[in-house]
Amino acid sequence: MTKEKCPDQIVGEFVNFKLIGENKKEKRKEITKTYLVEKPRIMCVILESPHIDEYDKYGNAVGPAMGDTGDRFFKYFEKTVMKSKIYKDLKGNYDIIFMNAVQNQASEGQPLNNYKAKLKRDNNWLSYWNNGAKDDFIERLKTYQPEVIVDLCTIGILNLRSFVEMAIDKYIKDINTFRTYGYHPCTWLREVPPKNFGETYIK
Repeated sequence: MTKEKCPDQIVGEFVNFKLIGENKKEKRKEITKTYLVEKPRIMCVILESPHIDEYDKYGNAVGPAMGDTGDRFFKYFEKTVMKSKIYKDLKGNYDIIFMNAVQNQASEGQPLNNYKAKLKRDNNWLSYWNNGAKDDFIERLKTYQPEVIVDLCTIGILNLRSFVEMAIDKYIKDINTFRTYGYHPCTWLREVPPKNFGETYIK
């Protein structure tokens, strides 16, 4: 069954270097025209595509990073961003928006516990990306006008993050936006970061 797109959501705030929020559906907010008219200061956190926990048992979208990914983000983001290269540029308060680069469920809801499953997810993702999702992603960035972009898209088998990075490059070409990238939150404190990242999961 083809599931509906998973919408971007406001999931919390980053206030004076403190992350405020919980990984709960009722704590999240929808992104409305009224909200955007107020021109909030936004930090966009980019993921690749919704997986299993992002839908209810009826196939209705709940929101991005609802499972372990969101839990680990809220638990470890403060600590890891403090060691990132953008930390010194974070001034004031930001609303945090979770957005999937591809809003469709590229994994088809199947466990990603082997090479074949991950490759299928990647191929599905690229199919969506090359058939409208890339342009949609850039348009959403233009709509939100984030001051900070943190790309945590998974690399996968086919280096999905590289496609997202190129799209971000296109978006920020002529604007002043702080940006960085890092490891997908589902790996945080499960895997040792490479030495070139120091001791953080976000560059």
